[in-house]
Amino acid sequence: MTEIAQLIRKIVSVDDAPPIKQLVNSGILPDLVSLMDRKYVTKKTLLVETFWIIANISSSDSEYVERLVNLEVIPKAIGLLEYCSEEVNDNLIWILANIAGDSIPYRELLLKHKIVNKLEKILSGKALQTSFLNNISWLISNLCRGKPYPEFETVKLNFPFINFSRLPLY
Repeated sequence: MTEIAQLIRKIVSVDDAPPIKQLVNSGILPDLVSLMDRKYVTKKTLLVETFWIIANISSSDSEYVERLVNLEVIPKAIGLLEYCSEEVNDNLIWILANIAGDSIPYRELLLKHKIVNKLEKILSGKALQTSFLNNISWLISNLCRGKPYPEFETVKLNFPFINFSRLPLY
């Protein structure tokens, strides 16, 4: 199964006109999303490949992002963040950042699912790779952009070493 996921990932990762539409129309999306389950967390390579595919889909047309959202990708991805390796989480963060950047309603849905709380837990743990921190920063920026702006309290990260009261609000 991992080899198939890797092959699909390579096909949809081409720079020039990736066949995302054909992949989505093949009906495989529910199968890919079904791997967003804790019972697969030990299958790191499979998850990296699968979530990379989903990340590519989530960076394409809003129509495909809507399909992912309807398949409950947001709560599934957020729910997996505390159980997966940093490499797998990197792809989950990428997916969530793409979804947050797609529309204000999806941004609000991510905030409703308490993504900021999960990010606080990730960021307060062990040292993280710079590329992973970059993707988390990108997700946070997508959670803060667009009008109407989200309530500051819903996007504020709580760390004892940062005095948020001294930061400008928009």
